[in-house]
Amino acid sequence: MAQTSVARFALCVAGWYWITTIFFKAMPLHPQRHPPADNWFRACAVLACLLPVLATGCASAGYRRPTAACLDDYAQPASTDIAQQTRERALRHPAYRFIPFQRTQMHCYDPRYLTWYFFGNDSDGIFGEGMASEHPYSTHINCLTWFRWDIMRNFGHNMLYYPPLGSACLDTHWNWSLFRADAAGVKALRRDPIGVFGVGRRAFKINLNDLKPFLSLKLGNFETYAGWRERGNLGASFRWHREKEPVGVTH
Repeated sequence: MAQTSVARFALCVAGWYWITTIFFKAMPLHPQRHPPADNWFRACAVLACLLPVLATGCASAGYRRPTAACLDDYAQPASTDIAQQTRERALRHPAYRFIPFQRTQMHCYDPRYLTWYFFGNDSDGIFGEGMASEHPYSTHINCLTWFRWDIMRNFGHNMLYYPPLGSACLDTHWNWSLFRADAAGVKALRRDPIGVFGVGRRAFKINLNDLKPFLSLKLGNFETYAGWRERGNLGASFRWHREKEPVGVTH
């Protein structure tokens, strides 16, 4: 089985090289004849044409561990029948042939590490089927659900969770405050044990969290932040909190 997978992958790479060679011989990219914009267009066209070849070869190569065997690898175990059934249906979807669910499924030579890194979600799945233990993001497992969950709502989950861009997967984190001004005073160049915002109703901080920049500002009910938070996950927020009415006040 392993020899067959290697042979299929080698055939895929050979086909990629052959098609690329023919394309560039037929349409040479000489800067004297074509402006740089045309060269970039042709290069993108080559990648777009060859991507299905690569994807087909990868899918035929198979996984070291079947996707269906990853049913218990979600961040939260399913606690209802609808959650369990949706996860089972999602793992049978053909999309998981091109975007692996777990990194441990792949052989060391599998190029799908790229699709796993940029488009994968090894916590909740690419359809959000493992979003919560009680219910999935949607019971409709299709391309639209994938686009809404994996692209619009959680784009780059694995990319921003694992190094080099992310560090949320680490057990310990390094949080260093370059400058912080809040109710506790003005401080600089020291460890920051506080979370996203400083102490009090007015606070400002600039941090390096796991050597990545982070900035937050709080002015009364207004809060905003951008960058890598104290747990290593990238995020941004811009929100306004409404005043809470005192208990017992009636209109």
